[in-house]
Amino acid sequence: MYKGCIPYKRKGVYLLLTIPIIILYLFVIVHLWELNKLIFTIYCSLFVLGILFQSYCCAYQRCPYIGKFCPGLGGFIIPASIVALLLKKVKKVKSLFDLFASLGFLCLLGIIILPIYFIYKLGVNLLIFYSIIVIAYSVLFLVLICPVCAIRDTCPAGKASSNIYKSIKFNDHYE
Repeated sequence: MYKGCIPYKRKGVYLLLTIPIIILYLFVIVHLWELNKLIFTIYCSLFVLGILFQSYCCAYQRCPYIGKFCPGLGGFIIPASIVALLLKKVKKVKSLFDLFASLGFLCLLGIIILPIYFIYKLGVNLLIFYSIIVIAYSVLFLVLICPVCAIRDTCPAGKASSNIYKSIKFNDHYE
């Protein structure tokens, strides 16, 4: 854990990057609500499940952002740091952490992938726009947010970011 990253120092950059993706989620939610209540319910359930799975991971890792500003991937994970307050005393089990981290990642993928067909039905241009926003957000998150996060050694996104920086010889960025 990187103690120098507590509290998180790039809140402004994080918010500037994350607010557009949250707005994108809201547009998708509204569209799915109007289109199909079952798909809407499944989509919204992915957010709730992702938060619950991530909250256990936060508690397991003893994340220093629990109950504070959390630079969570996707923006919707932010409430996980608050839910994790309730789980501080829950028994920590490595196999549960691995399972919940994987399930949380699957929820994130579902949030990204589930609306693709419904966005495509609105038009190819909207699908291209959606794809550009998601890809740009993901790349910028790995490049701008993860490098100064306290748990980049244990978080899957942080690990990916570290590997990217190391592979392009920016090791001093992580020192």
